[in-house]
Amino acid sequence: MGISPLVWWFVCYGEVAAGLGLLIGGLATIPKIRDTAFLAVLGDMITRFSGIVMCCVVTGIIWTVIKPESLLNFILTDYMHFSLWAGGLYFGLRGNWAVAIDKKL
Repeated sequence: MGISPLVWWFVCYGEVAAGLGLLIGGLATIPKIRDTAFLAVLGDMITRFSGIVMCCVVTGIIWTVIKPESLLNFILTDYMHFSLWAGGLYFGLRGNWAVAIDKKL
């Protein structure tokens, strides 16, 4: 595909790290952790960053590997990558801020 092994290394480890970051950021919703304002905000930041990383990695995969003919064709035929991209966008925009707001920061 004409992409260097270093780029593939970043893609592979970035996607795995983003998934782990979403899991770690989700720990901020546990009541004992949620009670600490610093940990609630840190969990929110980790969730948002991981979602943004997911969007970036999947966007790169879509542009370099899949090269869709049209947006509708891409959504209908490659729903797995579209779902990963939409999920990353959701977590990047929403995060866990509702948990942090409960602490009235």
